[in-house]
Amino acid sequence: MGKLIPVDNGKPPLLENGVFYDLNPPSNIQGKIFPRVMCEYRVPAHPDEYVVKGIPQGGKEPESFVLKFTNRGKVLPQRSKDQQWP
Repeated sequence: MGKLIPVDNGKPPLLENGVFYDLNPPSNIQGKIFPRVMCEYRVPAHPDEYVVKGIPQGGKEPESFVLKFTNRGKVLPQRSKDQQWP
C-alpha cells in the first residue's frame, strides 16, 4: 500500500470539492480566460493547488487544469450563486 501524504499545510482549503467559484479577475491559462470554475479536488502534497474544471470564454466544453494560489497571485475565488454548468 502506498504512503498517504496529508493535504494540510496549516491553512484551511480555499476551495471545496464540487463547488463552483467565480474568479476575480478571471484566470488566464495558456491564453484561455476562465471566469468561473468548479473545484474537482485539492492536490495531495500541494495544498495551494487545486484541480478545477471550467469553460473558457467562447468555449462550449469544460476543461480541467491546475489552479495554484500563491502570495503573488491576485485571483480571488468567490462561491458562485449558480452551482450548475450552463
